[in-house]
Amino acid sequence: MQGVRLVSSRPQTQWEGKPPSAAIRVDHVSTLMEPDGSLPLVSVMLGYRWMKMKRPGSRSKLSTQVAAHTVAAQAPVKTRKNGPQMLATFSQTFFFLPFTAMQPIVPLLVADNFELSAELWGAVCAAEGAAKIICAMPVATCLISNGRKPVLVAAFLCFGFAMYALAHTNTILGLLGGKLLVGAAVLAQNSGMQLYLTDISTVENKSRVMAPVLMAEKLSSVLGPLIGGKLIHLFGAKMAMSHLAAITWLGTTYFIDVNV
Repeated sequence: MQGVRLVSSRPQTQWEGKPPSAAIRVDHVSTLMEPDGSLPLVSVMLGYRWMKMKRPGSRSKLSTQVAAHTVAAQAPVKTRKNGPQMLATFSQTFFFLPFTAMQPIVPLLVADNFELSAELWGAVCAAEGAAKIICAMPVATCLISNGRKPVLVAAFLCFGFAMYALAHTNTILGLLGGKLLVGAAVLAQNSGMQLYLTDISTVENKSRVMAPVLMAEKLSSVLGPLIGGKLIHLFGAKMAMSHLAAITWLGTTYFIDVNV
C-alpha cells in the first residue's frame, strides 16, 4: 500500500492547504462567517443608508415627516379674526386708563364723605391688596375651567361697579367693599391677560406681541391721572368717578362679541 494517497471526496476550500502562519485578509472575515455572502450585503446596504443620511441635503422620509409636523406645531394658529394683539392692547388701555384716572379722585371722595384717621385710611388702602390674595386661587380656577374671556369680561364689570360704588357710597363698609372689588378686578385682568398673551404668542414673537400691551399699560399710568384731574375740574369728584365707570362698562361690550 505504499505510495497510495487517499483523496477525500469533499472539495477543498480556499483556506485548506495554506500554512497556518498565513495572514487572513480582513475583507474575507465576513465571507468566512457567512459563506452565502448575506452579511456583506447587509453591511453594504447599511453603509449606503448611513452615507445617504449623512450626505448634505438628503433626508429620509421619516425625518421629513417629523420636520413637517414640528413646523406645523410651532406655527401660530391664525383663527381669530379680530386681531388678538389689538384686542390685548385695547383691553389693557380701557382697563388701566380708568384705574389710574381714579387715583386722584378716591382721596377727594373719601375726604368729602368720611372723616377717617390715618390708620383707618391705611386699612382701606390695604383692602385692595387683601382682595388680590383672597381671589388668587378662585381666579386661577376660573381661568382654567372657563377660559380667558369670562374672566376678562367679569374684571371689567366688577371694576365698573366698584367705581360706581365708590362714587355713591356713604358708609365705611361700602368703601371697603369698593376697594375689595377693585383689587379683585385688577387681579383678574392681569391674570387673564398674561395667559391670553401666552396663548397668542410663540417663543420667537413673544416680546413683539407683549411690547404694545405693556406700552399701553405704562402710557395709561401717565395719561390716567391727567384725565382724572381734568374730570374733577369739569364735573366734580363724584360725577368724574361715575363717568369712569360708564367708560369701563362701554369697553366691556366690545369683549362680548370677540373670541378670546
